[in-house]
Order: sequence, then C-alpha cells, then structure tokens
Amino acid sequence: MNQQTNELIGAIVLEAQSAEKWLKAILPFSESQCSSLGDALSQHTKNKKRTLGSLVRGFAESATSEEDDFEQHLAHLVECRNQIVHHFGETYGEQLRSGQSKEVVDSLRTLLANIKVFRIALQQIALLLFEAMRDTTFIDTPEYKNMDKLCSELRRLTPSN
Repeated sequence: MNQQTNELIGAIVLEAQSAEKWLKAILPFSESQCSSLGDALSQHTKNKKRTLGSLVRGFAESATSEEDDFEQHLAHLVECRNQIVHHFGETYGEQLRSGQSKEVVDSLRTLLANIKVFRIALQQIALLLFEAMRDTTFIDTPEYKNMDKLCSELRRLTPSN
C-alpha cells in the first residue's frame, strides 16, 4: 500500500468516528421512546456502546425521508466503511496486488466523500437540535448561557452547506 492509500484509510476511519459521535448526540432526541430530556440523556449514555451500524439503523428508522432508498444508502455506507475497517485485505488485496492502486484510491476517495457528507449533515442536524433546545427547554434557565456557548461553538465548527 502507498502513503495515499494509508492516509485515505485513516481519514475514512476518523470521519466515520465523527459521524458516529454526532449520531450518538442526536439519536436520543429523534427516537420516539425518549419523551423527556431525562430520557434522552439516559439514552445518550446507552448509545455510547452501540456500533455505527446500529446507530445508522436507528437514525434511518427515525428519519422521514422522501427518498425511497434512504435506508439502503445509509446501510451501504456502513457496509463500505466496515469493508475498509474490518476486511480491507479481502476487499482490496487482489486489486492492490495486481497493480490497480488507482482504482482502490478512487474507491476510497468516493467513500470518504460520502461519509464526510453524512457527517456534515449530522452535524447540521445537531446544531439545529441544540439551538431549538436552547431556545425552548433552556430559555430563562441558568443553563441557557452554557447552551448558547455550546451552540455558538458548534455553529463555528459546522459547515453551512
């Protein structure tokens, strides 16, 4: 493997971990069994041990999408990530041995771009969720200032497109 392949694998792992972090933050507020802030915080603690696949399935089930293949697209994204993380040699070994490293790099770049788009979307959802909580649940409370600071920092870190 070359340096570029190694860097792409590392970037895929880090982007997927970041997406997982955002899923763990927003899922408790989108799942119907959480009817209060306390329930959501309790579910957040439980989500710490869930896998990316399990989190994505929960997200897809709680989402309303006009696209028929939304769940399949997310499942494919997780499957491709798992092939990189858990089965890289089986997935790309033959291509690398036969000198098709450009095809492997192209495939890794595509996966990285898709995971990044997913992570950014989750981050934007989290920002909207936390701003809504700031302006409803935490309005006129001592915690409002902390939520406002959190939202400001998240807005600074979140791409707008």
